[in-house]
Amino acid sequence: MNILTVSVRYYCTEEERIVDDFLDSVPVVHTTGEDFWTALEKIITVDFKISFKNCIGIGSDGASNMVGCHNSLWTRFKVAAPQALQLKCISHSYDLCVRKAMEHPGSMPSSLSKLLHAIPRWFGSSSIRQHNFEKISFVINQDNINSREPFQKFDETRWLARAKVVNGILIAYWELVAYFEAVEEGEANTVTKYDANEILSLLKDKRHFLFLTFLAPVVAEFEKINAYFQVIIIIIIIKIYISENAREQVSQVKRICFTFLEVALQELDKRIPSNWKTFTRMNSLTPEKVLSSDRCPFSSLPFLEFCEEKLEDIESQYRRVNQVDWLSYEPFNGKIPDPVGFYGIVRNYCVSGESCPNDLETDNKDDADEDLDHLLDDINLSLK
Repeated sequence: MNILTVSVRYYCTEEERIVDDFLDSVPVVHTTGEDFWTALEKIITVDFKISFKNCIGIGSDGASNMVGCHNSLWTRFKVAAPQALQLKCISHSYDLCVRKAMEHPGSMPSSLSKLLHAIPRWFGSSSIRQHNFEKISFVINQDNINSREPFQKFDETRWLARAKVVNGILIAYWELVAYFEAVEEGEANTVTKYDANEILSLLKDKRHFLFLTFLAPVVAEFEKINAYFQVIIIIIIIKIYISENAREQVSQVKRICFTFLEVALQELDKRIPSNWKTFTRMNSLTPEKVLSSDRCPFSSLPFLEFCEEKLEDIESQYRRVNQVDWLSYEPFNGKIPDPVGFYGIVRNYCVSGESCPNDLETDNKDDADEDLDHLLDDINLSLK
């Protein structure tokens, strides 16, 4: 049995803040886009009497039945809310970018993946092995090794788990070399000795150390994608090991690392929402921009498509909003707050109808309330 969970994010006029509310969870026998849409439509329009025309976006995982271009939940949602934005699961999208970059031909070698799987599997099956490794690591580092976390399993289904796996092996890399050398020399069991020797061979290939050193900051900080920092790291590593590796091997490492970054960025580009320009224009709605003299034209503001019936009144309010001395307005206490706090107070100011030289009030206070509600009460759905 599958469960469709629906929650909404909206601006609450009573609390004057953005609120996340759980709506409902319903069982779904089949998982086609049509089945999900039928369940969602009932929750939104029948159970909670919400109009899809007020929905500005929908967030879900990246499964094809949810976000596919054909016959998915998204294709049906788009018909009901043509201007809505599609937001795929951020964690899943980034995980796919890294995974595909690692698996791409010409990127990271299969032997590296083998190493990432082999070490957690080796220690995960025996607490004695973990204990012996800690003793060797303590001798090398003279440190309290008990504070170090166990090697995490390299699992393809765990989002962004690669960073901990890569970093854990990288930190203990030379201790691992010493440990497996000891195992190879002292192990009597033929099968165990063979497995240890295979891991040791991978560890002694110093290219793997270079790959892990490159991957650690890239994978761990992929959301920031600090390309300059990554390039600096790779240059330093290559200078350190240039005397120990053949020049062709170093060039190969550089090409592979470059390919990884290139593929990761290509995959990231594929997952950027098609209407990403709307997000770039949202900066124009910050209080600093709206109140400045060089603010953007009204026609360039985002989300105007949701307010077509009230565009004239909203434009009039936008034209006059920077004519009010907001710093002198008592609720602000001499300081302009964040966008949510700012627009909440501006909304109350318009509704109250206070007498000011440059009032924002329209001829009808109820109309003013409704106009701003168009901008503040749009709903963003989140599905899991």
